[in-house]
Amino acid sequence: MGINMRRLLRVLHVILTCIISFLIFYYVTSNFLDFHFQGLYVIEPLLYLLILFGQTLIFYGSSYLLLNPSHRIPTFVLRLLWVIYFLVMILLLFFRVYHDNNINLNILELFNFETTNLSQTILNLILFIPIGYWLKHLKISSVLLLSLLLITSIELLQFVSHRGIFDVVDILINTIGIMIGYIIFKTVHIKLH
Repeated sequence: MGINMRRLLRVLHVILTCIISFLIFYYVTSNFLDFHFQGLYVIEPLLYLLILFGQTLIFYGSSYLLLNPSHRIPTFVLRLLWVIYFLVMILLLFFRVYHDNNINLNILELFNFETTNLSQTILNLILFIPIGYWLKHLKISSVLLLSLLLITSIELLQFVSHRGIFDVVDILINTIGIMIGYIIFKTVHIKLH
């Protein structure tokens, strides 16, 4: 296959990935975001743009691996995904609408299985799984302690800055998410940087 043909196929791959990603974002992802992240009006355009771009990179990387099983995802794609992930997390955690100072110390809220609460709990769990990747070189006891400290610090910052409530359920769920990520990346030896 000639060089020009490879370039053409690469361009078509990028264009097709962008179109598919946009359609999925428009019909699925944006509805999901609207449902779960209401009240982020100030940062909504930036958040949506970052998530669309990140989703497109994920689709590109995945399809790249499917088309070229012997290759690795390009390093620039992985680094860009990490930057987008951390930007999205900062926006979601610290740029919400102003909240009254509230504290939830009721651990039984974890067992509130209303649809909205359950999907929010699952989303919190999933959003913190990637952090486990960066802790995979530590002992499990250190990861648990660091996770608890990190999540408790985030909850305190949200409480003090009026960007969320101090919630023990969030501390538990987010810590479990990090621990799941740690176990996955410790056992499955995936290089994502």
